Amino acid sequence: MILALASLLAIAPPFFVKGAVGTERLDQLSAAGANAIRIVDARNAAETLDRANANGLRALVTLDVGQARLGFDWSSADQRRGQRERILEQWERYAAHPAPFMWSLGSEVEVGYDADENLWKGLGELAEALKAKDAARPVILTLAEVTQAKVDAIVRFCPKVDAIGVNTYAGLASLPQRLETYGWKKPWLVTEFGPFGPWEVAKTQWGAAREPMGQQKEDIYLSNYLRSIEASRPNCWGSFAFYWGHRYEGTPTWFGLFLPTGERLGGVDALTFAWSRKWPANRCPRIFYLDTTIDQTPVAPGSEQSAVVVAFDPDDDPLTIKWEVRAEMTGDGVEPKLIYDSISGKIGNQVQIRAPLAEGAYRLVVVVTDGKGNAATANVPFLVKGG
Repeated sequence: MILALASLLAIAPPFFVKGAVGTERLDQLSAAGANAIRIVDARNAAETLDRANANGLRALVTLDVGQARLGFDWSSADQRRGQRERILEQWERYAAHPAPFMWSLGSEVEVGYDADENLWKGLGELAEALKAKDAARPVILTLAEVTQAKVDAIVRFCPKVDAIGVNTYAGLASLPQRLETYGWKKPWLVTEFGPFGPWEVAKTQWGAAREPMGQQKEDIYLSNYLRSIEASRPNCWGSFAFYWGHRYEGTPTWFGLFLPTGERLGGVDALTFAWSRKWPANRCPRIFYLDTTIDQTPVAPGSEQSAVVVAFDPDDDPLTIKWEVRAEMTGDGVEPKLIYDSISGKIGNQVQIRAPLAEGAYRLVVVVTDGKGNAATANVPFLVKGG
């Protein structure tokens, strides 16, 4: 189903969105072929907008809409009125800046409350107020995945919303078909996409998520972009990859497209090709295989274990292999504890590991770098348990 061309052109951005979520390394983002960033917090966005503009990037700005799960009461007329004033003040702060090309009324504000009609009515009121001020730029809602119920609520209560943005990971492959099935007749964007999330993958017997290796992530970025985003034009206005930078979420390397030390990971290669149809001049290494003695069953404290990694560099650059053991993450945004003295010996691509003495959940991490600013990573969750 292709939407009415006239309605698409009337409100569409002046370009197909090739973007990423993040506020750093914008020079590299632009060089990779991107044209936009998604700013998820508008409260202090001026400096980011300036840097985006300096790098030839436009911005989807997320306005600070209240969330019921954090205490906002959508049934309160006073709270809705105050929020409307605050949103319009935020809009006015950035309206004259050259970078914003689209506004989002919050991000995932419906999570846990998507059956609340007051929420959807309130979002509809905000969209109407914002469109009255700024008819030229699209106003969207950014959703945590999409369902029939969400589409029905937006159609009923939010007629002034120009498009929806969907944060989707494993669901991206089926998103175009699902939107057609749900009867969504306006444009849409993918406001977050990337590797399958920790909530979508296989788990160990103790509940640890198995992170896809870098090569798998690279393949997911590219295949989903080509098949579900680019192939869905003109209904789809484009997308924002997640996450342009380094991020502690799930694991230290699950979503970030860079290491904390600045090396690019394989997802950057995939996105560069997706956006520009050119591979980077120097490619990231690839890890094909990681085998360990700690993967399936708990190991005893202090026991000797081993692992081997097989990696390849497309440019034949010499590779450096670094191993480390870290405690399992206990919360997003916090660097997991590095366990010293757990790497007892290294020979080539093999390593000897001494299991930590303290019982608990850990990860063996391997990082392969090429000395040219590129890297690949893989990790294996393991459990230390006395026996």
